[in-house]
Amino acid sequence: MPNSERKIFYGWVLVVSFLVISTIVYGLNQSFGVFFKLLGADFRLTRAETSAIVSTQNIFGTIVAFTTGWALDKFGPRIIVLIIGVCSGLALVLTSQTGVPWQLFITYSLFFSVLGANFTTMAGTISRWFHRKRGLALGIAASGVGLGGVAIAPLSAWLISIFHWRTAYIILGAMAWIIIIPLSRTALMSGGVMTWARALGEFGATIIFAGNLAGRTQTMPLAIYIGFELDLEVALTLSVILVGFSFIALMIVRGAFQREWI
Repeated sequence: MPNSERKIFYGWVLVVSFLVISTIVYGLNQSFGVFFKLLGADFRLTRAETSAIVSTQNIFGTIVAFTTGWALDKFGPRIIVLIIGVCSGLALVLTSQTGVPWQLFITYSLFFSVLGANFTTMAGTISRWFHRKRGLALGIAASGVGLGGVAIAPLSAWLISIFHWRTAYIILGAMAWIIIIPLSRTALMSGGVMTWARALGEFGATIIFAGNLAGRTQTMPLAIYIGFELDLEVALTLSVILVGFSFIALMIVRGAFQREWI
């Protein structure tokens, strides 16, 4: 068979997927240092109390990692990656809405403990797909651990320099949802691309044809558009809600046609 007609081995697709997932989740975890002083100042926490948030997360993460092997055998990697994506984004979005210190131990420490499931899921899944070049495949996927700190931490600092730390967490949480959740479902990934393209066209059509008369035209695209001018946090919240509903709809419609990773 000519080389041009060969299909890419699906195992390498998983390697790239886990590289991206590891970059996001480990990068978000390592970027906590960027938020460290801001959280301490906002909640009037000492350095020890702020550090306890991460320490508690590590304790929860150890328990999650211990049970992930069993869950991987029973439910498969798709479900676990989906949970990692949902909880990672939810941890940051909920943390942005906290008002008292003890809530941080639930929103961040508990929900973001899903980080402990990532390495076991990655290693277990890739090992089943590769008999040759297994070490190379695992090395490429695991490089996201270091790449995340290089990519996400500067991004977090840049977002904080432009917005408030709470807004930065909303954006990062939405990024986790948008990137990780589609990687857990092939149909969601392709459907998400089509939905995004359609949304861009619909947004443009709404702006052009619906007009923008106060009190008369009330659509979600226009609400987001106006929100960017008046209240950025409202616009971002509406955007997250819109993206969330889109993915929920895709999950329901496409759920019956999922392809197993193993």
